[in-house]
Amino acid sequence: MPPDPMSRILEARIDERRSGPRADRMPRRIGGTEEPSSGDGDVMVLGSGPAMPGAVVVVVGRKSLSLPHPNKSVDRRSGGLVDWWQGVSVFLALSTQMSCHSPARSAGTCANCGKEPSDAVKLKDCTACRIVKYCSVDCQRAHRKQHKKACKKRAAELKDEKLYGQGLERPEGDFCPICTLPIPLPMSEHSVFNVCCMKRICNGCDWAAQKRGMLDCAFCRTPVSGNVADDLAMIQARAGKKDPAAIFFLGGEILPWTIWIAEGHAKGSRTGEGIPQDSAKALRQWERAATQGSVSARHNLGIHDWDQGNYERGVKHFLIAAKMGAKISLDSIKDMFVEGVASKEQYADALKGYQDSMEEMASSERVEVKEIRQRRCNMLRLWEDVRL
Repeated sequence: MPPDPMSRILEARIDERRSGPRADRMPRRIGGTEEPSSGDGDVMVLGSGPAMPGAVVVVVGRKSLSLPHPNKSVDRRSGGLVDWWQGVSVFLALSTQMSCHSPARSAGTCANCGKEPSDAVKLKDCTACRIVKYCSVDCQRAHRKQHKKACKKRAAELKDEKLYGQGLERPEGDFCPICTLPIPLPMSEHSVFNVCCMKRICNGCDWAAQKRGMLDCAFCRTPVSGNVADDLAMIQARAGKKDPAAIFFLGGEILPWTIWIAEGHAKGSRTGEGIPQDSAKALRQWERAATQGSVSARHNLGIHDWDQGNYERGVKHFLIAAKMGAKISLDSIKDMFVEGVASKEQYADALKGYQDSMEEMASSERVEVKEIRQRRCNMLRLWEDVRL
């Protein structure tokens, strides 16, 4: 792309200044990190910033700058060279897309008052967007109206970066502690949970232990109890030792039922009927869990976006969950592809990712258990057909 006329004028002006008697004191970079040299023949470059997007201001002249003469004006629509009194010249190459005429603040100064950091002044980033800095809460409040739109936009971008960039791998609790392979989903169908040690063992390792005649817990070797009372006693013993898994298990199994029964909502224990609901809070918790690797939370976010008509966001969630081994998420992308809201490439990517995850979770013992269960299911169906 050929250089624009403003750039050629700027280069000619700077070359003219550099060829003078003070050329050795001129800076060698424009818009870079190098600071201009001090002296009467300085060139000071102010790059474009949040307040003046696309604008470049170059000040050529004396060390001590003065205000422009009141009779001199600048046509900001096209840019030009304006003479300042006391021998100061200012070159303005202003973009026609300039959003405002306020002076740009340096990235290292307060966005409102322009104060620089010092021992007495501590600048803090805007906690939402991390773009600008402020020296005080008063400056942040005064600058809020001007900064609000850009802040919200950048905050949403940062939130999406975190939401889609984290939680791409399953958490530690989804791995079998014996074979260290991720447990296939849904884990309740492909593993056993032992309350003696609060560990979830995959069916493959459990079957391998049974083949060796070990009918106790495959992880801690505790004999398996035959009644609920003994199981509850072991859970309470683990909870008494501050085991987080045991405390979580008790809270999930006992506390909700106690509340539901006391309020007469036992019927809605699984369906949610008759229980106060907070969709906004649920969405926040799903997002938090998804960034930590929860596959079910990731799938729920995809369902939510699908229902809201945010198909592109929903496909992203389903794609991540499918690559982590969620068959239900793969089926959801397939349904969206049939409906025309997901592309063929997206479905193919999800299918390949799902197949790769299944290969990663495969083991000879798990395959053997799956075949045994399949034969048992076939025999049960055959027996039911004979009885009918």
